Amino acid sequence: MILNINPFEGSNPMSWKDAATVSCILSLGVYFTTFILPYDLEGIQMAPFCFVFDSAKFFGSVFFTNFIALAGLTQYIKKKEEAEELKA
Repeated sequence: MILNINPFEGSNPMSWKDAATVSCILSLGVYFTTFILPYDLEGIQMAPFCFVFDSAKFFGSVFFTNFIALAGLTQYIKKKEEAEELKA
């Protein structure tokens, strides 16, 4: 799999699929370093449904925040480059 993850290079813009892939990787990292650390096995066993539900909410929130940021950055760079081409 080839990722075009450099949105600053006009010939190699980040696609929505690339943004989703990078967002998923970043979200997994944030999930394990931020969400999982305060939990212990006993707390998870006491309320497994709540843990799964909270995990899904947290991961979804982080994923869509990252995705919107990455996709928005891509669109911003494209518009900026188009504006610069019109000036020239």
